Amino acid sequence: MFAFYPLIISYMQRYCSQSGIGTLVSMMVPYSIGLLIALTAMLYLFWGLEIPLGFNSGYTYSLQ
Repeated sequence: MFAFYPLIISYMQRYCSQSGIGTLVSMMVPYSIGLLIALTAMLYLFWGLEIPLGFNSGYTYSLQ
């Protein structure tokens, strides 16, 4: 579990006292899905252009 959940929830409850863990999770799901799509697209872009995935990295995706 994320270490700062209690801090974020207490900050949320200042403005909306009814908020809790479910509210925080439901608010963060669209951001998680967006990051998943964006980072997967970037990975495929790197593989397609045969760009190494890191510094001095020999791992590239080849279709052999």
